[in-house]
Amino acid sequence: MELICTTSIVARPVQTCIATLTIGTISALSTNVFVRLYNTATGRTVIYTTTTSGAGLVSIDLSGSELLEKSTYKISVNTLSQYYDITIGGNTGQEVIMPVERVSGAIESNITLQTL
Repeated sequence: MELICTTSIVARPVQTCIATLTIGTISALSTNVFVRLYNTATGRTVIYTTTTSGAGLVSIDLSGSELLEKSTYKISVNTLSQYYDITIGGNTGQEVIMPVERVSGAIESNITLQTL
């Protein structure tokens, strides 16, 4: 399910190999949520489950996965009953737009999304 008419946060490009992706914060503290990564090129959606931190921080484990190079992903966070606004660096939106690039010689690492 893709959100329609949303406010988006555009993140800086990330590399294809990521161990942990820290997305941002939401208002739900210590809550089980679904994180949807929608690939705009392929139309494929992958759903991850995670638990937010006590401060509402949302992170997902991507170790063993590789994001598709030269793609853009739309990221949203929800429970069964609602979607959450995501806050990154003082900016808030219903989804994060995350471009992906291959970084020559990069190794798998932890990434925190930052706005442009």
